[in-house]
Amino acid sequence: MPLYMAWRGSLEDQGLYWAQCENGQSWSDQQLAVGGSADRPTLASWQGRLYMAWRGIGSDDSTNDKGLYWASFDGRQWSEQQRIEGVASNFGPSLVATYDRLHLYWKGSTTGDDTDDRIYHSIFDGTAWSPQQVLFDGHEITNHAPSVTSTHTSRVWMAVKGRGADQSITLFYSSDGVSWNFGDAVRGPDGGTPLAPSVIGRATFGGGDDRLLLTWVSPDSAVHCATSEDSGRHWSSVNIPATSNGIVGLAAWGSADAYAVWRGDSDDHNLYWADTEGGTTWFDPLTNAPLAGGDRLIPFRASVVGPAMAAYGTMWK
Repeated sequence: MPLYMAWRGSLEDQGLYWAQCENGQSWSDQQLAVGGSADRPTLASWQGRLYMAWRGIGSDDSTNDKGLYWASFDGRQWSEQQRIEGVASNFGPSLVATYDRLHLYWKGSTTGDDTDDRIYHSIFDGTAWSPQQVLFDGHEITNHAPSVTSTHTSRVWMAVKGRGADQSITLFYSSDGVSWNFGDAVRGPDGGTPLAPSVIGRATFGGGDDRLLLTWVSPDSAVHCATSEDSGRHWSSVNIPATSNGIVGLAAWGSADAYAVWRGDSDDHNLYWADTEGGTTWFDPLTNAPLAGGDRLIPFRASVVGPAMAAYGTMWK
C-alpha cells in the first residue's frame, strides 16, 4: 500500500477523503477519512503510520473553524480526529517527517484587518504535540501556506510565496527543522504564484548538496516544475502540459522520483496525476508516455482546493 492521497471534497462538500494506489497505475475507491476542512489536508509517513493534519471547516468568520486537527492511519483505518490545542490558521498546515520527529508548520490566522503572516511550528513525539513556536524571529513570511520537505542530508526545506501581492518564491533551509534563520534562504525559479508552491526532496547518490523538485501554479493557471541539483543555487525549469487552480501535491520515496497530483483548472474539480520521472518531463503513469495535453484523470475524484499525497509502505518500483 505505497501511495496515498487525501483531499477535501468539491463545491460545498468539506469532508476529507482518501484513496490508495498499490501498483502505480490505479487507485482504490474513495473513502471518507475523518473530520472536515475548508482547505487541503497534509500527509506524512512516520514510524510505521500515516499521519494527516488539516484546518477546520467553515467559510466565513462567524462559522469559521481555523483550528488544526490530526489523525493517523495504520493501513486499515483512521484514528479519531484530535484538535491541536491553542493553534489556528487560515490555510491547511504542512507535515514533514525527519528521522526522529514529526513536524507541523503553518501560517498564522488572519481575521479581517488582523493579519498574522508568521510561520509556526510544533513537534509530535508519538503522543502529543509540543506548544507552538513562532519561527524566523517573528518575521512575517507569507500570506499563504508553507510547503516543507526533508532531504538525505537531514536538512529541512520550506518553500513559500511572498506576502500579499509578492508572488515570488523563496526557499528557506534548516539543519534540524526546528531552528530557522531568515537569512538562510535561496531564491526560487523565475516566475511566481498566487498560491503556495510545493517542494520535495529528490533521490541522491552522495554529496553534500540537496536535490529539490519544486512545483507551482502561475497566475494564468499553468503548472510549472523546476529542479535543482545544488541546494537551490541553480534551477532548471520547464512548463508542464497541465493547468490547475489548486496547489500541486507531491510524494516520493527515497530512491524514486516523485508523483504529482492536482485538481483541474477553473470549474474542473477533477483530480489528475503524473510520474515526474526526470523532474522536468512528466509521464502518464498508465502509458509511460510523456504527459500530453490530455492529463491523466483519476476517475470519480474531485476537490475544490487540490489534494495531498504521501508514500507509505513498500514501493513498487
